[in-house]
Amino acid sequence: MKTNEPGESRSISSQLNEFLGRPTLLEGEDRAKYRELLKVVSGLLKPEDIFDALEVQEIANNIWEGRRYQKLGAKLVDAERGNAIRKLANSKFGYVSQAAAKHVKANTEIPADGMGESILLGKLKISEELVRATSVLLAADNVSVLDRLMSNRIATRKVTLKDYERRKRLAAKEKRLAAKAKRQILANDNAKEEVKVLTRKKSLSDWD
Repeated sequence: MKTNEPGESRSISSQLNEFLGRPTLLEGEDRAKYRELLKVVSGLLKPEDIFDALEVQEIANNIWEGRRYQKLGAKLVDAERGNAIRKLANSKFGYVSQAAAKHVKANTEIPADGMGESILLGKLKISEELVRATSVLLAADNVSVLDRLMSNRIATRKVTLKDYERRKRLAAKEKRLAAKAKRQILANDNAKEEVKVLTRKKSLSDWD
């Protein structure tokens, strides 16, 4: 398989960007890190033409989007933290006493700072692990959607990579067969030349 020089790979990628524009990222996503990921994937797969470059970009996008959904899932869980504390502080769920629940009801605002929140959880005798587990459960429906999207990206990446590698193997095989056929033709031509030389030598010897 042909190995591209770094300049060649960049040139192919640049051509792709000229045709399709730069890949779209969400607000706040780091384009420099995306380019670094694309560079690593391109270095591993070594695209030789614009079709290769398109598949390489699709694989990089799948990796990027999978991590994106993973990060968004964590954000959803974090966003449910206040609701989780309020739920756990409700005495009807059995996690705290009625006296502690009344205290929270009188102070419905959950402290925004970590120290204040830690003091409140200490008074309620609610562990950090329980808050985190409840946050996950409250965000479960939305997180499951992101999980499906992430699983889809992973499955698509595996299929794309498998097809890419299969096509590359076939291309390499065709090159080997073409080279073998060329060597065979040259060998046949050389054999014919040798026959001609021997024939001429025999003819000359017959005249002696």
